[in-house]
Amino acid sequence: MAGNPARIGIIVPANNTTMEPEIAQLAPFPVALTVARVVRGPGLLTRADLPDYKANARATAKTLMEVRPDAIFYGCTAAGFLGGPMLDTAFTTELSSLFGVPVLSTARAMVEILEREGARTVDVISPYSAEVNDALTAFMADAGIAVARVASLSAANVDALGRLTAEDVYALAARRPTADAQAVFIACSQLPTAGILARLRGELGIPVWSSISATAELGFARVKAAGREIPQGD
Repeated sequence: MAGNPARIGIIVPANNTTMEPEIAQLAPFPVALTVARVVRGPGLLTRADLPDYKANARATAKTLMEVRPDAIFYGCTAAGFLGGPMLDTAFTTELSSLFGVPVLSTARAMVEILEREGARTVDVISPYSAEVNDALTAFMADAGIAVARVASLSAANVDALGRLTAEDVYALAARRPTADAQAVFIACSQLPTAGILARLRGELGIPVWSSISATAELGFARVKAAGREIPQGD
């Protein structure tokens, strides 16, 4: 391999076990991943938790300074939805200014990938509570994207969330999309999806993306666009 791997910082909730291996799997060039884990409680995130969570995320992000990343992927998806588009953008802009590199959130990646697909009406698969699903729907609406249906796996806490498998996600996502849906989006960076997306796209006949796959697709494109010399495989 010529050159050094691209250095990618990943910020996720402390319980997240999925984003790091799937980002590594989806990387189109050699990467070195460093994961910064945001301290959180055992319950799923609520709007009331958001100020403390954001403070923890900000402090956690600064631990990546020594790594000197080429890009940062912010994988706290529910926090992005609950804060709304303005706060999500403000936070990633703050980090981008601090590190001097592209920073992409999973919440923003969702909107951008659906816009690229030309999807104005979508079905969503999530593990979230009604509060987060409502915030997700509002996040989409801000970008002019309508959510036809949210089908939730309704994880009661982070332990239940961590037990969800790719087949659990597939079983829910494989249901016939609503008539107007132009794409299916699987929200949450804990849900494993790398092994099921191609199958779902083939069976449903419409674009299917997840928080992680959208972030990988758009985030690695940002690394290239920033002028990083990309190493080639052997």
